[in-house]
Amino acid sequence: MTLHVRVFIRKGDGRSEQVLKSLDALQEEIPHKLTEIDVDLDPDIKKEYGYKVPVIRTGPYKLEYPFEDIEIRLHLLSARESQQNKEEDLGEVFEKKQARKKTFSKGEKATYWYAKHYLLIVNLFLAFYVGLAFLAPILEKGGYTDASNLIYRVYRFSCHQLAYRSFFLFGDQPIYPSEEAGLEGYETFRDVTGINETDLRASQDFVGNEHTGYKVALCERDLAIFGAMLLFGIMFGLTGRKVKQIPFIWVIIIGFIPLGLDGVSQVLGRIPEFTLWDVRESTPFLRVLTGSILGIMLGWYGYPLFEDTMRQTRTALAAKLYSIPDEIDQGNK
Repeated sequence: MTLHVRVFIRKGDGRSEQVLKSLDALQEEIPHKLTEIDVDLDPDIKKEYGYKVPVIRTGPYKLEYPFEDIEIRLHLLSARESQQNKEEDLGEVFEKKQARKKTFSKGEKATYWYAKHYLLIVNLFLAFYVGLAFLAPILEKGGYTDASNLIYRVYRFSCHQLAYRSFFLFGDQPIYPSEEAGLEGYETFRDVTGINETDLRASQDFVGNEHTGYKVALCERDLAIFGAMLLFGIMFGLTGRKVKQIPFIWVIIIGFIPLGLDGVSQVLGRIPEFTLWDVRESTPFLRVLTGSILGIMLGWYGYPLFEDTMRQTRTALAAKLYSIPDEIDQGNK
């Protein structure tokens, strides 16, 4: 049985050099395989251990500076006893687990790659999702109706696509609001199309024409939500992923409540038995405003949370990678 010890150090650091000497002095009493990991070689390892060096990790046990030589000895003894107990209890299973620790599997390589590039992947996905919504009217304008209709049908699963609550491209107006919205200077959806807004199916199915232009496949509010999340994700990357996470209660109070009030009030006003206020229709400005605020709040909460999780994954896998010299030599870091 070999006890594997990883020590996180900083080159040229006096404390690190002293700990290495102390570990070497214990080799005869407690044989162990020592792996030195320079925290300055990896940004995630540096962030996790840089201000704590030297740090000794042996199995589930971690010892952070300051500590005395007697504590190092007790640390190794505890780790050895734990390993012996596991080996006795698990036998062959434990040996297989130990063997896996000496290799960097394809699954771990894929996980490590994703943990390093997740932000780019998420931002590209959001850009694709928002961009495809704009591609639908472009294809419709170009006469590629089969392709555009496919996009509209797919996006119908996540968005109501009511035409009087959507933006239009290539037409006389960028919006065709409901008459109840009370927007001056715009022809209403009903006047232009002859479709009553209460006919939800017809309002959803209306894609546009040469006069009105063609609607974006996401409604105004959804477009604002996902667009704001994308912009926040780009900003998060440009700031070095250093933006601190906000409490989730902020997402509820600042993000969900205003959007909910703006959206639900439209529904309640159309219920015949509900007489607290008249029929109300929000405006494109309010939909974009509340949607953008929610998108920013979701990004502000979600991106730092995701980064913290990915950073822990990167740190753990990077530490394992630096413990396997062959993997480093092959350029798999």
